[in-house]
Amino acid sequence: MNRLFKYLILVIVLVAAGAATYVSYEIFGAVNVPAAARQFEIKEGQTVKQIINELVGKNIIKSPFWFRTYVWLRRAENRFIAGDFVLPARLNALELFNILTQIKPRPVKSVKILEGWGIPEIVPYFENQNIGLPAGYQAVSLGDYLGLKGVGVGYFDYSQDFPWLAPKIKTNGLEGYLFPDTYEIYTDATIADTKKMLSNFERKVTPELRAEIERQGKDFYDVLIMASIIEAEVPHEADRPIVADIFWSRLLHNVALQSDATLKYIIGGKRPALTAEELKMDSPYNTYKYKGLPLGPIDNPGLDAIKAAIYPTPSAYLYYLSDKEGITHYAKRRKD
Repeated sequence: MNRLFKYLILVIVLVAAGAATYVSYEIFGAVNVPAAARQFEIKEGQTVKQIINELVGKNIIKSPFWFRTYVWLRRAENRFIAGDFVLPARLNALELFNILTQIKPRPVKSVKILEGWGIPEIVPYFENQNIGLPAGYQAVSLGDYLGLKGVGVGYFDYSQDFPWLAPKIKTNGLEGYLFPDTYEIYTDATIADTKKMLSNFERKVTPELRAEIERQGKDFYDVLIMASIIEAEVPHEADRPIVADIFWSRLLHNVALQSDATLKYIIGGKRPALTAEELKMDSPYNTYKYKGLPLGPIDNPGLDAIKAAIYPTPSAYLYYLSDKEGITHYAKRRKD
């Protein structure tokens, strides 16, 4: 009996030691954090379960059970801080817990991107807000980094985070996708924080809107280009769906769009009228010279303009004119 008792004690000790080693490994064993996951965001109102699920999905922790157990033992379910955190390349669960519950996020400030602003307007605004390039990109300008005027590929690779945006981003930069809104960003932010604008774009341009574009047999990027033209050309919400129908009808009837805004995007400046020489400029953005849509968006349209491009109001008009007061006049009914 004495020998059996000693044997049981030994087994219990070995099992306990093994369990302690395993738990210690799960909590204190370091993991390599993938580069794409080192900037981790906790959103307002997220539960511990949601946070842990994201940590697992990004391969930041090995065991959701033991991490959740550790949080429970510390009675720390409500101690996680909403904000963006920069994680080290290697850390264990305890270090991760301390970062997400004890280290305050970096201070933030508000920036406001107005509807209809293009990269030419956003770049000086960012510069005035002391928002610069991330490390390693000093050789390029902010405009080049974003893919200014749709002639460069930009310097973004969001193929994993935004797969449905990636092909057009790589071709024409981010013009059109920097959703107009007020954003809370780090006081020491770099232009790389535009990822928040893309996330906002993806939320606002809902799956239902994208499904409607697909149902109509239109290309999403074409609709975005059209929305950017409507944003620039038509000041009043009520007129935008009508003008959208006019533009789509011109494309259907192989008639040039003849948009001043597309050409002004390349020329720059705020002059109200174009010269005869400018109207002859050889550019894919000259919609007087070339039929069809320009190469890419000419600004970053708001949701109202995007919806107008998706849901045009049918009319018998093929032309319009906006006067100095912003009132839109329609003319030349098409013969169907």
